[in-house]
Amino acid sequence: MIYDISNLYSGGDFTLPDDPALGAGAGKVVHGAILIRTHQNNDVNNPIVLRVTRGNYSNPSVDTLTRYHAGFVQDSWNLGRRITIKPGLRFEQQAMAGTYSRYVFAHNWAPRIGVIFDPTGNRKSKFFANWGRFYEKVPSDISVRSFSFESADRGMLYKDPGPGAAPDLSTANYIPGGHITQSGGPDAATLVAGGTGAQYQDEVVGGYEHEFSHRLTFSGRFVYRHMRRIIEDVSGENVTQNLAGIPQQYVVSNPSSKLDIFKNADPCTPGTAGCTDAGFTDIGSNPLGADGKLDGFANPVRIYKSMELTVSKRMSSNFQLYGSYLLSKLYGNFEGSYRNDNTQSDPNISSLFDFTNTDGLLGFQSVPGVLPNDRRHQLKLFANYQWKNFNFGLSWSVRSGIPLTALAAHPDYDNAGEIPTGPRGNLGRTPWTFPVDLHGDYTLKLGENKRLKFVADLFNVGNQTRLIQIDTWTQLDLATPNPDYLKPGTNLIAYPYQNPFAARLAVRFEF
Repeated sequence: MIYDISNLYSGGDFTLPDDPALGAGAGKVVHGAILIRTHQNNDVNNPIVLRVTRGNYSNPSVDTLTRYHAGFVQDSWNLGRRITIKPGLRFEQQAMAGTYSRYVFAHNWAPRIGVIFDPTGNRKSKFFANWGRFYEKVPSDISVRSFSFESADRGMLYKDPGPGAAPDLSTANYIPGGHITQSGGPDAATLVAGGTGAQYQDEVVGGYEHEFSHRLTFSGRFVYRHMRRIIEDVSGENVTQNLAGIPQQYVVSNPSSKLDIFKNADPCTPGTAGCTDAGFTDIGSNPLGADGKLDGFANPVRIYKSMELTVSKRMSSNFQLYGSYLLSKLYGNFEGSYRNDNTQSDPNISSLFDFTNTDGLLGFQSVPGVLPNDRRHQLKLFANYQWKNFNFGLSWSVRSGIPLTALAAHPDYDNAGEIPTGPRGNLGRTPWTFPVDLHGDYTLKLGENKRLKFVADLFNVGNQTRLIQIDTWTQLDLATPNPDYLKPGTNLIAYPYQNPFAARLAVRFEF
């Protein structure tokens, strides 16, 4: 798979000043940027300035390549009429390359086994159980942003021209003294820790199914999915250490509480041997290297558990039915490839493990709890009835709400919606929703192979307007409280309620 991209931000190119605080970025041309209007040094008593939060001075054109190989063997063994065993083994390997480096996620062995037991031997009932290991096919985002050059400075300050006015990012408007951090570049490229393996989860499924008369089937099953290993970029320091100037090096690895790939910058007394003026152990310019001390990360957790009950009736006597109830729980401190809390779509290189939380400034970020997509109850009913040339359908979907968590801005990146200020779900949940949809159609036959069909679909017949999104970001940045906190909506959804009643009428000619 070949994936090429040009990383351009809005706005024109501008040149960074010759400020030593900009490091390798001094005097470089930045290709557009994302700016935030905020108070200087996050102090509301200071004037408003423009702060650069995104932009890069490296070549914006990035070429990446992924090669994926897989093979499997499987079989099915019948022990008499009642027991069937289905074993299998899958092998996967993925090589990923960017413009700077290449890495192979190799030797991914994924065994699976399933067992079916028919207690009567008449093919009407079965108990079943399955266990399997499933590896992630890593998206190309990590090749674009970690295995390629994405050299950037962030935190530069410029004079604010006022709301709505075009920014002037000339050297004359540059304000020295901002908290500037660098990322990427030949001297600070993202590395991969030796032995880093592919992300995977284990799944266990068990259940029972029985077919009654009149084509009626009941099934129930339990599902357990556990993320056993993740891929993320990490750095071995906390926010306090980074703000004090400890060098930050991003490394792609498998974060856990047992990780030791960084030198620890421990608190010490300034002026003593081996202690910096900031009060931390002097680890030099290279923070990499095991030192016999754990780096301080929490274990990533993502566990999904569910009970699923299903009743289905295949078409007979002009009627068919499908109904299901799902009781589930999604628990942990790691969502997966997409973060619902801060809307970050950076699979395997999110900001979750960029810092340790040994100073407590990341709040409850590493504490497991209900994740944003946890929806405890779901009930679905679909029915269909035919009478002569008429066809009638009904759809009813009942869903409980999603958890709401108060989220503060990141104490280093200053991004909104990052840090849980309390246990996950501390603001309760959104309301239940239960819309009803109806369908009707009439078929007029125009010959042996031609038909004219008149169709009517009615969505949300009761015109429910239940709230489905609430803004839980407490801050827009460290200096700006969110005026929309706990109001309907989010920064990405303009209409935070269910879609209102809608009707769709159609005429379809079939031949």
